[in-house]
Amino acid sequence: MIDLAIRENPSANIYYRPHPDVAAGLRQEYSNPNQMRNRIQIIEGPFALWDQIHRFDRVYVMSSLGGFEAAMRGVSVRVAGLPFYAGWGVTDDYLVCERRAKKCSIEDIFYAAYIKVPTYLVPQTGERSTFASAVHEIVKAKKERDQEI
Repeated sequence: MIDLAIRENPSANIYYRPHPDVAAGLRQEYSNPNQMRNRIQIIEGPFALWDQIHRFDRVYVMSSLGGFEAAMRGVSVRVAGLPFYAGWGVTDDYLVCERRAKKCSIEDIFYAAYIKVPTYLVPQTGERSTFASAVHEIVKAKKERDQEI
């Protein structure tokens, strides 16, 4: 993916952020970005993509949810894999998925991925919930956690 970004943007400053799971040692690293240090800048340490996305002209991903977050924020996204949001016309896709011939908006994809298809459950009871209720519970839990700190 780094090679692709360099080939397509030969004069650009290229920043590489390891996947958070790889950086935390929870997932295997399949390449060594240090071999490209002469051409890229590796972003090390904690880095919330959504807080910094406005700084980048284009984001390259394999299948990261970060690509979807970038697309929702209007950033150009080049996708080398086939995550759920690729192939619908909102990203620049390296691969083609013949099943995904329909063009969708980013709102359509969000609706399908977060509202129409999933089933949300209340953690304490296992009862079905709604997207809005789930978001409310997440916000409430975050506020409670922040108050404890």
